[in-house]
Amino acid sequence: MKNQDHILPQFRHIQERLYIRSMAIAGGDWVGAMAYTQGDGAFIGGAGGRDNNAGLWIKQAVDQMQTGANFGTPSEVRNFVLQSASVPALPERLSLGLGVLNTALPALDSVPIGYEVGQGAPKSMSSASLETLRLPPRKWAAQIVRSVELFRLANSATDRAISQALGNGVNRALDRSFVADLRSAAVSSGQAVASTGNTVAALDNDLRALLAHFDDSAQLAWVTSPTAAAMLAATRGSGGGAAYAGISLAPGATSSLFGIPLFVTSGAVPSGSPSESLIALIDQSRVVYAPDPDGFSLKVARHASVQMDSAPSAGASSLVNLWQSNLVALLVEVQANWGIGNAAVSVVTDLQV
Repeated sequence: MKNQDHILPQFRHIQERLYIRSMAIAGGDWVGAMAYTQGDGAFIGGAGGRDNNAGLWIKQAVDQMQTGANFGTPSEVRNFVLQSASVPALPERLSLGLGVLNTALPALDSVPIGYEVGQGAPKSMSSASLETLRLPPRKWAAQIVRSVELFRLANSATDRAISQALGNGVNRALDRSFVADLRSAAVSSGQAVASTGNTVAALDNDLRALLAHFDDSAQLAWVTSPTAAAMLAATRGSGGGAAYAGISLAPGATSSLFGIPLFVTSGAVPSGSPSESLIALIDQSRVVYAPDPDGFSLKVARHASVQMDSAPSAGASSLVNLWQSNLVALLVEVQANWGIGNAAVSVVTDLQV
């Protein structure tokens, strides 16, 4: 899409907002959504000579539905939802290798190294593994329930708040899985260190223990939780100055620890342990990330009964009827996976904050 930084907020991403709003009001019915984009919804998308892309996307869905074909969520809507999140998913922020789902990839146990070649001399070769890695798709979902009236009376701020809630939910779920896999990989390779405390001496000792697992060829990055980053930023040395001055939690600010980039995510907090965090050190050159742009979907329902519980159970339970309560549910799903090489990550666990 074109750069829209110069456009007033109420006129940004008009077509994406119209698509989501029309689908919500129509309860996921393509024909009803198309009618909305051409009627009541035209004031934010179809009038004044503006291209009604939302209506075209939905018309394509109607046409393909009639032929029995599947129609995925437009990539523009995918980008709008995920970019509306407060912070992108952690694997998107790191400089990881790019993988492809369901495709054989070289094993991550060795990293290619270049060499100078002398005149007439044979070319050196890096040690390599003939093993392969295959990444099946994994799925993460986030859903919200809102009133139909909210969508009918929505403005640009409301549209973005809804998209932001969906983007935040799915990104945080993905981050939790990614960090959990980093921790498991470190434990499996014997590179997990139990925290020895949160004094400057103890922290320095633990962090340097993580650094000792890597050589100069590693492309390193730190990962930790917001509370652990705040604790490090607030730690004072013997002279009263900041012990780790490179850390900032200001929106949009970049942080570093010992000169190495530091990334913050709520996924670094163990489930059920809000007072504990971990600090991970990753060799980004030995981790691959395989997103699936076609695996994104936005689904809408009005005629359903849902269990409003973060840990839904089978059997009898308290259900909310969306139609009876004049509510609409929006569900976002994304697919991706990653591969973590042997000894690619080390962690400090059980860090008390």
